[in-house]
Amino acid sequence: MKDHSRPPQETVRTRPVRRGAPKLSKSLGPHLARLAKATGAMDPRLAENWAEIAGPELASLCRPVRIIQRGRVQALEVSVKSGAAAMKLRYGQEALLGRVRQQLGLPKLSQIVFREGKEAPRWTSRRMAPSKPKEQSASSEPKSEGLKSALDAMRRTLQEGRD
Repeated sequence: MKDHSRPPQETVRTRPVRRGAPKLSKSLGPHLARLAKATGAMDPRLAENWAEIAGPELASLCRPVRIIQRGRVQALEVSVKSGAAAMKLRYGQEALLGRVRQQLGLPKLSQIVFREGKEAPRWTSRRMAPSKPKEQSASSEPKSEGLKSALDAMRRTLQEGRD
């Protein structure tokens, strides 16, 4: 009888699995933070965690803009929808500043600067306002009659082309 079993295969040595590429945020993070500080741009951590830091009520009234250096102190510039929102935010100012100081490690942060801004433009705000109806004068009636007759003629022509 023949032995149909296969001969033992040789083990092939391969290279170890490559590590993944390093996270871009790890290498760029410090540089972006330095640039943000130099230009006065908003700290990305503040934007990312704003709803958590401010709380749902205050986060719906405003959004952070940037951290401003004012002499020896720092101020948080915030864009608010209205003066009423600014007043509400003013009442919760100390608690909000404390949470921002803790999250971002900014011990000199002691003020909030308000900037009243509008919401982002929407499609409805870009539409033209509806025109006011004009009083019909004797001269406007023949124009509308002429338009009606032109539309009727066009309909007839289209229907004749189908037949």
